[in-house]
Amino acid sequence: MTMGSAVRLLGVIALAAAATACGGGGGGSSDGGTTGGPQTGSFVPADPTPPPNSVSLQAGTHSGLVVNVNVAVTAVDDFFGTGFRIIYDPTVAQYQSFSSTGSFLRDPPFNASGQLDFRVDASTPGTLSIVATRLQNGQGNATGVDVAGTRTLLTLQFLMLKVSQTSPLTLPGSQREARDSQDTELPLTWQAGIFQVF
Repeated sequence: MTMGSAVRLLGVIALAAAATACGGGGGGSSDGGTTGGPQTGSFVPADPTPPPNSVSLQAGTHSGLVVNVNVAVTAVDDFFGTGFRIIYDPTVAQYQSFSSTGSFLRDPPFNASGQLDFRVDASTPGTLSIVATRLQNGQGNATGVDVAGTRTLLTLQFLMLKVSQTSPLTLPGSQREARDSQDTELPLTWQAGIFQVF
């Protein structure tokens, strides 16, 4: 996959390929509803032990109102890149930032400038359009990652805004895909989860 085909890979969420919020804040401001409100937030995955050939949202660290959600991949051969959307309630949570520091896509020798593309577009409240991919070289012989077990693709950070017993995050089926190094779509299971705010 060349740079151009990396964008084509993500055509299912074309807006994400033109993302302008690369690791920045989620935009929008709280109305101050947290005053005297929630003290603790957390994320509960749909399945904390995801099956092989899956992409899932998993619980990361959390402290007070700050909740980290790991996008994880489990037991997938030749995982090269993905594009997808996460939908959530912007009155419950506010997107803050993302980190790709611990991403398995950075496994050597893919930890240099120009070899990877990570983007999160948070311009629409309640919607994150996400790109995480390696970029194919001119020879077309760059490989994907044979993911053993469950590994982190990237981490998303949210700030909880108000008390809500549960609030779902979803991964719309028509707005997600992952591909291997030959630009073939991978048949994967996708799993999300819920925020809990108390």
